[in-house]
Amino acid sequence: MRASQNSRKIQMNLASQNETIGKRLEKRKERNSSLNCKNQLSKSFGHSRKSFNFSISNETEESDVSAGGRKSTDYERELEQVMEKYVLEKLEARNSVKRKYQEEISILKESFGEEEFKYMQREMQKNMEKEIRQVEESIDLQRKEAIQQLRQSRH
Repeated sequence: MRASQNSRKIQMNLASQNETIGKRLEKRKERNSSLNCKNQLSKSFGHSRKSFNFSISNETEESDVSAGGRKSTDYERELEQVMEKYVLEKLEARNSVKRKYQEEISILKESFGEEEFKYMQREMQKNMEKEIRQVEESIDLQRKEAIQQLRQSRH
């Protein structure tokens, strides 16, 4: 019964993380599409893309000076991209491992009796969680290395 509660908690946590990532990606898409709209508007009003980018660049530089300089915003943007990349990798890896185990479990369900299946399902669940932890640790290590490289390239 306790394993069932933990499993539900884990599933709720994963669903929450998926929802959060989905919202962040939607915001990013909206932000990118609004920039594309601005580019389209500048083209339709006869402004060249170069002059439009220049005006955005000037505005950005003025706001960046008060925020600590352009380098810091570039760094923050790159850091955010690295973080998002590895969060998505973790999510994809987790889902891939889960799919693999769920397929195997469904095959086992058809092949064994109820008691045997329950035992095997518990064992496979443990193995799945162990594999997910290992994959996530590996991805976290890659993320840390990428962040370290980014820091070193900036200093």
